[in-house]
Amino acid sequence: MAVDKNKSYMGRRYVEVFRAKKLDYYKAIMAEMYVDGSGMQRGGYGRHGGGYGGGYGHQHGYSNGGGRGADQGNGGAGYEAGPSNVLRLRGLPFSAQKEDIVRWFEDVQIQPLTPENVHIITDYGRPTGVALVEFASPADAQAAAAKDKQMMGTRYIEVFPSSRDELQRYLPRSY
Repeated sequence: MAVDKNKSYMGRRYVEVFRAKKLDYYKAIMAEMYVDGSGMQRGGYGRHGGGYGGGYGHQHGYSNGGGRGADQGNGGAGYEAGPSNVLRLRGLPFSAQKEDIVRWFEDVQIQPLTPENVHIITDYGRPTGVALVEFASPADAQAAAAKDKQMMGTRYIEVFPSSRDELQRYLPRSY
């Protein structure tokens, strides 16, 4: 049985197995299909696949190679026209705290961040590895975007442009 694999390793990864009810299964399936109830489907990380938190293609000088951009007919997926002072970080360690993210940006020549400018996104109270960070200006956000694919501990962090709209949408699910 699968429960026999609890607290074992799959390659180098530690695995915990929990019993689940049918309702938990259905919730997980729905979470895979829709992001925050907006109907925007996930579907991998390719340019036309949407990816987690898709909505970003090649626009405004940022290129992440994934997701759908406003130029691909999805209405922008919450991305405002013009430069934004908000960035999305993906791939954060689940143990990362706001102070860790503030320290990660210390080597960038920008106005200092405070923990109040960092919003770690949760799902059912657990960190998702995603955060939205507000910078003092769009120029600071663009300078901070240079940290894309740099390491935080053993994890490399992806940095994407975001918007005030997306920030407002995720504030209830963040700390």
